[in-house]
Amino acid sequence: MKGINVENVSELIHEKYGIDIQPGKKGECFKCHRKNTFSIKKDNTIGKCFHPACGVVFRNNWDVSTITQKFVERIFAESHELLLTTKCDAYEFLNERRVHQKVISDSMIGLTP
Repeated sequence: MKGINVENVSELIHEKYGIDIQPGKKGECFKCHRKNTFSIKKDNTIGKCFHPACGVVFRNNWDVSTITQKFVERIFAESHELLLTTKCDAYEFLNERRVHQKVISDSMIGLTP
């Protein structure tokens, strides 16, 4: 499982606004939408629009509950994928009880190794 980077401003901007800017580079501002005015620090901890009419600053605003939620979501996604892609006792157990494939794929169940 990959770690959760709580300082990753470029990833947060991509998730929230669909804008791709690499750390240390400039790109479109998510607020004023001017080209090449929004810059992300090389360490990926803060972003700022340098247009005089905008000046928006974007910092990592993740708190412990957000980090926990992302962690739990990632565990679920990986364990659910493992259940769907691995023929194992748990999967056979569900099939023996005639649980429909659609129910299995739509449910929030998974398999941990």
